[in-house]
Amino acid sequence: MRHTLSFAVLILAITSLACSDVANLAGVPAFDCANPPKERLHVGPRDLVDAFGSNVVQAEATYGGGQVLEVAGEASRVSRDDGGAFIGIRSGPLGKGKVQAYFPDANAAAFGAVQEGQQVTVLAQLRVGKSTEKRITLQSACLVTQ
Repeated sequence: MRHTLSFAVLILAITSLACSDVANLAGVPAFDCANPPKERLHVGPRDLVDAFGSNVVQAEATYGGGQVLEVAGEASRVSRDDGGAFIGIRSGPLGKGKVQAYFPDANAAAFGAVQEGQQVTVLAQLRVGKSTEKRITLQSACLVTQ
C-alpha cells in the first residue's frame, strides 16, 4: 500500500511539472496579471546581473523557486527570438549582461506600446536553468507600469 501511494505521488509530481512546461511553451501566464500576487521580490536588473555574474547556482536559489520578481528599469527593446516575445531591461553598460522578460501571447497587447528608453516595471518569474551570467531569462512577464 505504501509503495502504491508513493508511486501515485511521484506520477502526480511529474505530471504537474510537465503541465507547467507545456503552459510556458503555449504562452499561458503563470499568474493572473489583472490580479497579480501581492507577495513579490523587488529586484533591480543590475542586481540580477551581478548575482548571476558572481554565482549562477546561488542566484537561481535566491531568485528562483517560482517566486514573483518585480523588476523596474529602462526598456532596451521589445523583440522576439526563438524563445518568444520579450522585453529587454537595461542593466547597465553594454556587454554587462541582459535581462530579458518573456511575455506570453496573452500579454502582448500591453507590451506593444513600450518604446526603447521608457521606464517599465514587470512582474515575472526566473526561468531556472536558462539563465547565465550574460543573459537572465524571466518568464510569464506582466507589464505593471509604463
